[in-house]
Amino acid sequence: MYISRKVAAVIIGATLVSLATSVILWLALGQAGMVVAPPLLTGALFLAIACVHSRLRADQTRYHRSLLEKTSNDYRQLEALSSLLWTLTPDLPLPRMRGWSASPDFLKELAEIILATQPNLVVEMGSGVSTLVAGYCLRRLGRGKILSLEHDPKHAAATRATLALHDLQEVATVVDAPLTTVNLGGTPWRWYDVAGLSIPGPIDILVVDGPPDTTQALARYPAVPVLHERMHDKTIVLADNANREDEKQVVAMWEKEFGLEPDFIDTEAGACILRRRSPGRG
Repeated sequence: MYISRKVAAVIIGATLVSLATSVILWLALGQAGMVVAPPLLTGALFLAIACVHSRLRADQTRYHRSLLEKTSNDYRQLEALSSLLWTLTPDLPLPRMRGWSASPDFLKELAEIILATQPNLVVEMGSGVSTLVAGYCLRRLGRGKILSLEHDPKHAAATRATLALHDLQEVATVVDAPLTTVNLGGTPWRWYDVAGLSIPGPIDILVVDGPPDTTQALARYPAVPVLHERMHDKTIVLADNANREDEKQVVAMWEKEFGLEPDFIDTEAGACILRRRSPGRG
């Protein structure tokens, strides 16, 4: 059994304090002190052991809960990945879906939305495995395009290479869109440069998975204000990382300012689907 330095210090400290107290009692009370000292030392040691046992039980409970949560999440990701593979039947293995990449359960939500709504145009903030999954969905439907904005040139090139490897470059395009200053209501934001971007038609699905949250606070807010005029009443906005406080605030801002009704989805990083609020609803 592993005992931390803090726990060991408690046991050693209790022992030393008890020994010191025993010596003091022996010097002060003589023979009577020797009678009192052993029970005192034993009681102190039992108390220290009880405290250590309680701490270890609490740590064990926390670890057990954490392990159950991780196991449950791992199963959900495998389940979602299996569903994706059976649905998309990719020609080659899909890229990794951990770390900065979108998780399988988010990608499953994206695939379900695309296959259900059969969009003509999907616009995505941040390229990667989500671009690939959307491309496979559109190829399966035999219609639609995905336009992915990417601020990192190396990542954009890597996504293009992957799309070419899977023969999806006809339906999926990655656009180099470096971050620039965008003014919204007098407030400057670091967001994708879309000044010269040609968007072929109204946006049916807007996937918001960039820019990185390290760019600035509420970094993903500009997506809807900047592209709002290119959206229509039935446009669906799908946001990743909706468990983060910044994203929750961004969703609330979109809801208030643009009448988008949020529906939070329980995925690994949290997702939110936003649609135009129906007439007559608050």
